[in-house]
Amino acid sequence: MSHKRKIGVIDGYLLTDVAGIITLATLLIPKINPRGVAISLVVTTLCFIYATVISKTVVYNKSATKMGAKDENNDNPDVIETLPGHSVSNVDGVKMNGVVFKIPDGIHATISKQRIIVKSILGRMMYNVKGGVLLTPPDESWVPLFNSKY
Repeated sequence: MSHKRKIGVIDGYLLTDVAGIITLATLLIPKINPRGVAISLVVTTLCFIYATVISKTVVYNKSATKMGAKDENNDNPDVIETLPGHSVSNVDGVKMNGVVFKIPDGIHATISKQRIIVKSILGRMMYNVKGGVLLTPPDESWVPLFNSKY
């Protein structure tokens, strides 16, 4: 479903980045008690679980052209049109100007001028490992996006 601007979903990977930095800081400060370090590690782990299991994939279209998107669960076999300045959530991938991008689960990304921008450090690492430009459809559910006008 296409939405105007941000849709109120917390970026789990960015949250994990912040929790990880706080945990690292507690490890580097010698006077922090071990209980504080343990709590920081638990919070960071919970943030990572949220990012990878619960958080929705969101792509913001900050370009001047429309983009197409593929539904995450294949509930909608049609390509979802997303206008400039709008976002789309719960998607597997997007297509703009003939280029198809795989977006890993839970990633919050911005597409601008055929470039994917992921602000989170951990999210960027996940995108580099599990996402990126696709040259061929990974399975039949991707064919409509590859064949779309976007």
